Amino acid sequence: MATDNRGQPPACQQKVVHLPQVDKGTRNWVKVKKEHRLYEGRQSKPQGSCRLNVCRAQPMRREEFRLGTWNVTGVGNREVELKDALAMYKLDILGLSETWLKKGVEMEIPCYKWAGVEGESKTGRGGGVGFLVRNSLWNQVGEVKKVNSRTIGMFVKVGKKGCWMFQVYAPINDASKDEREQFWAELRGEVEKSRRHSAVVIMGDLNGRVGRQEEDWEIVGKHGEECLNENGRSVVELCRGSDMITMNGWFPHKKVHKVTYVQRMEGQQDREAILDYFCVSRE
Repeated sequence: MATDNRGQPPACQQKVVHLPQVDKGTRNWVKVKKEHRLYEGRQSKPQGSCRLNVCRAQPMRREEFRLGTWNVTGVGNREVELKDALAMYKLDILGLSETWLKKGVEMEIPCYKWAGVEGESKTGRGGGVGFLVRNSLWNQVGEVKKVNSRTIGMFVKVGKKGCWMFQVYAPINDASKDEREQFWAELRGEVEKSRRHSAVVIMGDLNGRVGRQEEDWEIVGKHGEECLNENGRSVVELCRGSDMITMNGWFPHKKVHKVTYVQRMEGQQDREAILDYFCVSRE
């Protein structure tokens, strides 16, 4: 018998992105810091924060947005868990994969607004992605782009360039070649259009294992898992072609803090993998 924990809160996937302050009226919910040196898109805290370098003036003023991503495998009865996760991790934006929401159905979470796209079938099963955005941040959301049932984009007005965020749910590695190629081609096209004038963040369940090959260290870091599969190669190639990096493998962590998928196997070794990622513009 096997069970998995894809519906567990996103403790391993929580990230912090620091962006330039643009609205002095929101000081009641952002933490403003003066920075006296430039960051180069790498993590600066052992627990997994990442910084988008979208402003080069010194000294800097930056907002702190707390981002999370979670494959919920259906949001039907998870309202309490979602509220708890949003409060516990103090998230400003939470991206969700596999919501399984039907067409026309929206989530209602106090103090957050929902922007999402329904699943693939009439019942909603088989996909569905979206963002929960804190009300106080919603006025900085400029555009929401529903690409398909597996990809949604959201533009956040911040700094001179702004930031496009994409919440995704990639086809599994065993899906047909045509399905996987179509997904990666559409995502690559959206990223290429967006990165010309904005920073880009891709987050969510990419269903890929990017490994830690030496030739890929500049993209995936040295501290991820060893396994590399086809979807993982697609992630690496997307990042290489779009001048992005994955944030999961840049600092050493305990295995329990890196793994995002666990399948418990009775009488056998558990299956563990890193399948959920944050990919960010290098600059």
